[in-house]
Amino acid sequence: MKKLFLLLTIIGGGAAVQGQNAFSLATDLSVLRNMNKDQEFTVLGQSIRSYLHLKPKESVYASIAYYTKGQFSNTVTALAYDPATTPQRLNYTARSSIRYTNLSFGWLHYFKGAYNLEAYEGKDTWNLYGSAGFGLLLGTAENTHSVQVDTALYEKPPLSKEGTGEFKRLTLDLA
Repeated sequence: MKKLFLLLTIIGGGAAVQGQNAFSLATDLSVLRNMNKDQEFTVLGQSIRSYLHLKPKESVYASIAYYTKGQFSNTVTALAYDPATTPQRLNYTARSSIRYTNLSFGWLHYFKGAYNLEAYEGKDTWNLYGSAGFGLLLGTAENTHSVQVDTALYEKPPLSKEGTGEFKRLTLDLA
């Protein structure tokens, strides 16, 4: 019995050494740039993606991407409710920071090539694939003001809310 187990282990081990892994892991660094006029920022990110190759042309993936904190500031004006209030306009700086994390799950199909296609005999090979998935974008935002505004005397701009909050958005990932 031990000899049969040893023989199967050697045969199975040899087959596993010659075969392509059905699971792979990838990582990358990225730059995310928000170009909204009043909220411009640039952050660095990293993603980690795992693939489970079901067939040579079909794979599923799961990934997580996370980014450094993006920061921006705006000068805003609070207007007095009462004309007798001095000063009538109160200028202050609203500083904001935002951080993103993205979880994603999806499917990958190779139109040309396959996940286990390798260059051979000096001949280059290439792949063409598409992917589709769903994700969850998680965010944390924080707003602080350079001065405390008395909201009994002044009307603050609607987008100038002070505090910390979290948000979640569904994403559709197409490539």
